[in-house]
Amino acid sequence: MHLWLGDERCVPEDDPEANVRMVRESLLAGARDGAPVLHAVPSPEVPEDAAWLYGRKVLEHMPDGVFDVVLLGMGPDGHTCSLFPGHPVLGVREAPVAPVRDSPKPPPERVTLTLPVVRRARLTLLLVTGEDKREALEKALAGDRSIPLALLGRGLDEIACDAAAAPYDS
Repeated sequence: MHLWLGDERCVPEDDPEANVRMVRESLLAGARDGAPVLHAVPSPEVPEDAAWLYGRKVLEHMPDGVFDVVLLGMGPDGHTCSLFPGHPVLGVREAPVAPVRDSPKPPPERVTLTLPVVRRARLTLLLVTGEDKREALEKALAGDRSIPLALLGRGLDEIACDAAAAPYDS
């Protein structure tokens, strides 16, 4: 099994804000040697270099650029990966990975998988927790295209959320 990061903050790998560190310390902490293989974003301190290198790495392992499974989270503003509302990176059409500058959420420099790559995944899962995300999830499900998650359209296969984030009274 191979694990790829949907996005990464442009900080050193040992920084407490680094997604790769979080994955290593939580998900992989009890894993046997060699399973799974984690693909970290190379040279994350420079977003353009990191995006180009990571994009090449993705395409070397998956020439069609199609992931089997993509697991997404969502922020209170409806962002997923580092695809933020109104950000120019939402317009990327060809590159599998893009640099993000001026992120509305710190740190400002990041690297992210692009919408076309996430859309093409064979299975896309979304995990949402917390009342602060309910409104954004409701908008996304209603097709509000100001919410990046809604831009996945039919590319989102399953949603799991806790009761606090659930947009409908049940």
